[in-house]
Amino acid sequence: MQQLGGKLETNLKLQETQLNSTKREEASKRRATLIKLTRDFRSVEVVYKNLVLDTRRRKARIYEQKQQQYNVSSSNNTENNNNSTGGPEMQGQADQGMQLELQLQQEVSLSC
Repeated sequence: MQQLGGKLETNLKLQETQLNSTKREEASKRRATLIKLTRDFRSVEVVYKNLVLDTRRRKARIYEQKQQQYNVSSSNNTENNNNSTGGPEMQGQADQGMQLELQLQQEVSLSC
């Protein structure tokens, strides 16, 4: 998207410089077209940037929610570990906590 935007920006500037070397009648038509295209490009650019910002906010919110879920589940596991006598059940809960943490890290890395 950035490459395309850069190319469009370059072409708009090129067209603007070429306006100075054209006849008056033709220049006025080109100028009107150039102004419209520039305005349209700027509005699309603003929409794109807003979408990118919104996506980043949503990803951050999802990450925070998953982090809270992990914190709640790990605190529940800690309480269960303190109440239990240990053994295989305690190891299973620790493994589950590790799996949740790995899953969270993978989801965050895939979403970025």
